[in-house]
Amino acid sequence: MIMHICFISDGLYRYLLPQDGQASGGAERQQHMLATRLSRRGHTVSAIVGSDISEPKTVDGITVVSGCPSSISGPQSIVSAAQS
Repeated sequence: MIMHICFISDGLYRYLLPQDGQASGGAERQQHMLATRLSRRGHTVSAIVGSDISEPKTVDGITVVSGCPSSISGPQSIVSAAQS
């Protein structure tokens, strides 16, 4: 069964396309590893990131779009952000 999987991460974009010396950590690395492996298995993988990009980009098989509020810090915050 092929699925569409979406990661929501304020910091993943800094890992996918590092710029201006912005750091990213282990969580972003793990998300990238999972996303690329899922993509290689044929799943559609997207990431909603905190960076303000003008249009969707595809990086390592992951469709990257902006829209993640920078205030997200866990599951409860994601629910709150989605409701606003």
